[in-house]
Amino acid sequence: MGDRTTVTLTVLTSQSKKVKEFIKDRHDIERHPNDQLIIGEHTHFHFAEVGGGELDFLPSLHAAGIAYESAWDNGQEFGPGIEVCRFTSAGEAIVKSITGSDEAILLTQLVCLLDKPDQLRKLITNRVNENDYLPWENQEEYGKLYLVNQLINPSQP
Repeated sequence: MGDRTTVTLTVLTSQSKKVKEFIKDRHDIERHPNDQLIIGEHTHFHFAEVGGGELDFLPSLHAAGIAYESAWDNGQEFGPGIEVCRFTSAGEAIVKSITGSDEAILLTQLVCLLDKPDQLRKLITNRVNENDYLPWENQEEYGKLYLVNQLINPSQP
């Protein structure tokens, strides 16, 4: 059965109907009774008992030009995290998976740089940049541009 947890998938409400098409035929995924919550421009789908916290249809959303955030809770053998798919203004896809350990900076690393403020600032700034991702603004438009780019050059990821 594997290590299972709860996952919340967030998408733009304007694309939620299309997302439901990817979800509806999935009998291996349990959804909570109130599985869909619309808050402003975002729709949140809640899933229970997801193996490894991974929704295996996420690559299909990416391929369809749909931006998303898939956040999972702790499992017995893994910590919480989030996978984010965003599209740039040039129509390029960026998918990042961020866990709590990715965000953390060891205290010993920080202490070693107390007398070197420029290096300390650089360490912190680099970590923030590594874990930063694009906002929701224009994601539907940029996702469509991604699809056009895929038609022109299908070998690009």
